[in-house]
Amino acid sequence: MYIKNKCISIYINFQNFIIEVFKKLSKTAALTDIETAQLKLAFSDSQKFIYENSSLNTLSFYGQASVEKLRKHCFNNISSEGSLFEFGVFKGKSLNFFADILEKKNDKRIILGFDSWKGFSEEWSGINNLYKVNTFDQRGGQPKVKKNTFLVDGFIEKTLPNYIEKNKIDSIAFIHIDTDTYTPAKVILTSLKPFFKSGTIILFDEFCGYPNWRSHEYKALTEVLGPSEYEFLGFAHNGNRALLIKAAIRII
Repeated sequence: MYIKNKCISIYINFQNFIIEVFKKLSKTAALTDIETAQLKLAFSDSQKFIYENSSLNTLSFYGQASVEKLRKHCFNNISSEGSLFEFGVFKGKSLNFFADILEKKNDKRIILGFDSWKGFSEEWSGINNLYKVNTFDQRGGQPKVKKNTFLVDGFIEKTLPNYIEKNKIDSIAFIHIDTDTYTPAKVILTSLKPFFKSGTIILFDEFCGYPNWRSHEYKALTEVLGPSEYEFLGFAHNGNRALLIKAAIRII
């Protein structure tokens, strides 16, 4: 009963928050009736999923600071041993965020950041319309990152298998998957699964909440890991980009 009441409370909080999101969208984005209906359906579908998959160990964060709270929650629970990865670095904001936490904890590990800085390797059906492959193209320009990071340049589908072949990985403590699209997420999970251990934490940046969310990062997860192999550690609504919900899992 406690868990059920907790999930109901989470749903109500998200529902109240999303009402405000739709109010803002209607004023700034000039959404059509069809777009609004699709967004509402995607939100409802996602909240049903969260309700059905939350447990006593699952936390939910919402509001403008929700993303940072979930990221901190993940890093407060990572193992003291194991490699750290981020896939989808873009301008380095989240990579530097994680690196800063490592420094403050006096954790001497580095976090590896994989990106091509040339956009997507495939199109993503995200919010409102199709995101072309060049949506986040930085023309190869890498961001300024902290000293306790290491950047791997190139499309993940090629660079990750190459990295695994040439470097020793004993185990993995943390993975941040910010690829948006299905294929690189599938390659990441498939390639790194042999190094998962009990306690490995995986944070998905565009897990659910938007139209067609079941075709991307979520799909990759369900194809590589069975529901008995992990538990949901937390969810966070991204207050800056409507209806993108992040999710963290922990390998059992």
